[in-house]
Amino acid sequence: MVRETSIEAFRQIEEEGLLSDRRFQVYSYLFRHGPCTGLQVSGGVPGGWKRLAELRDLGVAREVGYTVCEVTGKTVLLWDVTDKLPDPNGLKPSPEPVQKTLF
Repeated sequence: MVRETSIEAFRQIEEEGLLSDRRFQVYSYLFRHGPCTGLQVSGGVPGGWKRLAELRDLGVAREVGYTVCEVTGKTVLLWDVTDKLPDPNGLKPSPEPVQKTLF
């Protein structure tokens, strides 16, 4: 199977710092080892599974299928990188913090 991977996109993301450090750690792991489950990503980057949906929303990672997890025995998603650059409009902005007023 040919992976939908672009070395040029990877290099540009790395050289131009288009992802935060933590997102790039997860993206880089996925680039080198994908397709992977969230648990496999977290084995290489502790807590890395938390960034997979963010990377998907940015367009640089995608869900490529399902597999049975060797640890849990459950059906889980497989993730891999795409050949796209991050879409800055892909992530929804954080809501404004609510200011509490005291009466």
